[in-house]
Amino acid sequence: MKFRLVLCLVVSLGLHAALFSLPWQILAPEGRQGADMYSVGLSSEDLPPLPDEEPEPPRDEEDSLSFDVEGQVSPDYLYRLKARIFAVWGDYPAAAIARGSQGTVSIVFVVDPAGGLGQLAIVSSSGDRDLDECARRAIEDASPFDPQEASLGAGELRITGHFRYILD
Repeated sequence: MKFRLVLCLVVSLGLHAALFSLPWQILAPEGRQGADMYSVGLSSEDLPPLPDEEPEPPRDEEDSLSFDVEGQVSPDYLYRLKARIFAVWGDYPAAAIARGSQGTVSIVFVVDPAGGLGQLAIVSSSGDRDLDECARRAIEDASPFDPQEASLGAGELRITGHFRYILD
C-alpha cells in the first residue's frame, strides 16, 4: 500500500512538472531553449545614460532663454554662463510693451578659452529693435565669462542664444 502511494506521488509530480514546463516550451521562439529564451534585446537608446554622463535637458518651448553650442563644453559651465546672462538680461523694454511687441531674437556670440567675448551678431531679429538691443546688451554686460575648463580641450565656443519675449 505504501509503495502504491509513493509511486502515485512520483508519477503525479512528474506529470505536473511536465505540464508546467510545456507552455514555456510552446511559447518559446523556435530554436531557443533554456535561459536563452528569456533574454531581452535592448538597444543603446533604451538604456539610461551612464552615471558620469549628464543628459541634455529637454528643450522646453516656454524657455525664455536657450542656447545652441558649437564646441566642447561641460553642462555646468553652460549653466553658469546662461545664469549669468539671464541675471543681467533686465526687464522687458517698456516701449516694446507699449507697442505689444513679442518675438525671439537669435544672437551668435563667441567665447574664447579665457572667457572673453569675441564676435557678437544678431542672426535673427525679433522684429523689434528694442527687444533685439536688450538681448545684445545682456550678453555684453554679462561678459567676461568664467574661463573654460582645460580638461575639455578648451577652445572657442560658438553659441547661439535664443531670447524669447512673450507678453502675458
